[in-house]
Amino acid sequence: MSTPLPIAGAPVVAPGAFGALPIGAPADVRLPTSFKVNAEIQAHARSVRVAPRSRGFHPSELPRTCGQKFLIYDQAIENFASPDPAVIAKAMATVRLILDSEHDVSPGGRPAHLEPDFEEGSAIHRYQQFRYGERGYLWGRWQCPNCSATTPPGFMPRIETLDKQGKAIMVAAPCPACAGRNFLHAHGQVRWVYVEPFLGLAEWTLGGHTDGLWFRKQDGYYLPAIFEVKSINENGYMGKYGEPLPKKEHVAQASQYVFSARQHFPWLASLRHIYFVYVNKNAPRESKEFLVEADMNVVAQLQQVMASVLAVRQGRQPAINPRICPSVDSVGATKCPVVEHCFGRKPPANLFDSKHIFTPEELPL
Repeated sequence: MSTPLPIAGAPVVAPGAFGALPIGAPADVRLPTSFKVNAEIQAHARSVRVAPRSRGFHPSELPRTCGQKFLIYDQAIENFASPDPAVIAKAMATVRLILDSEHDVSPGGRPAHLEPDFEEGSAIHRYQQFRYGERGYLWGRWQCPNCSATTPPGFMPRIETLDKQGKAIMVAAPCPACAGRNFLHAHGQVRWVYVEPFLGLAEWTLGGHTDGLWFRKQDGYYLPAIFEVKSINENGYMGKYGEPLPKKEHVAQASQYVFSARQHFPWLASLRHIYFVYVNKNAPRESKEFLVEADMNVVAQLQQVMASVLAVRQGRQPAINPRICPSVDSVGATKCPVVEHCFGRKPPANLFDSKHIFTPEELPL
């Protein structure tokens, strides 16, 4: 026998988490039009500490990685295992100092209040991966959003059907493991979720997930490329910041994925291209595509940073070389949370009030 719902407006006492307080406002209480809860949530998000990323180099951060800062951060993480409580406390303070700063040089944290932006970007990624997969362009593993069954490596499971005009078309297939319930899942049109390939190189302590392995069937061969989806605001999308698409930083990141994919998949030795899809976050139906060649010169520069870090860590080199901040008043050092570890003092407080002229060598990578 079902329990009848309480009469609307009648105060009731709820068990458990509500304690003995009645549910429902008294009739004579006038409620405001807003409780400003959104402002409360935003303030809370800004106060939440950022969780550290996994150890090692990340391709998405390499173009703005400081080798010296990386060493300080990595050593602090290692010191968490120290038997000395004082060493652990100092290590935790160092890690928190790095993660809580607004220094736009890696390693560093991802501000918690920006999570909605990243979640929006993730949704755009999933949708683009699904649509490209449904057209047969993405190779890898595919996961059912309903039952989590995962396919072997390959192209998305598809079946032939008729489109609105009665023409034959290939579309996503029902998941055999759950009798097609992937068509009813809350993800809506995303009926198979692409499992982003992890491209790691243990000897470099490098690892990250690319957005996809893209292939296009040409005359007598398949053209391979690293697939990268970038969701940006309208100003960036329209080039109003003065930087054309694709951005140099994005080419540098994806070029490292090209290098890693060649090592990870020997059958991709001919891989040398990147396929970018830029999506306008202000109008997600708008997108631009670019096929570009990877920049192996940039990869070599990034690997110099990694090689220098590994050489210092292994005792084969006394210090990071080259350093992106040659002096304490370099642009990259002004907001660095660990600048005193490098130079023994902080930059001048009035640095940006002075008439200091920065040289090209002082600019951060």
